[in-house]
Amino acid sequence: MDNDQVKEVFWQIYNDFWNKWKNIPLARQSPEWGTMTAEGREIMEKYHCDLCNHMVSDLIQILKERFEEEERKGGT
Repeated sequence: MDNDQVKEVFWQIYNDFWNKWKNIPLARQSPEWGTMTAEGREIMEKYHCDLCNHMVSDLIQILKERFEEEERKGGT
């Protein structure tokens, strides 16, 4: 990957994926989970590289942990 490709991966994952999903409360078994993971898979398929796969997977894990924390607190 050249510098521009790395920049594009970071830009799309942060601006298109993370900014869209970071503040959406996701409930267990909600349709949003399927939509969010499908969008993540689309990005991973578009770039097909370890950098992208790890970033998307890690961000999905962060969103999952946030949901689980809210669930423990008695939220969603």
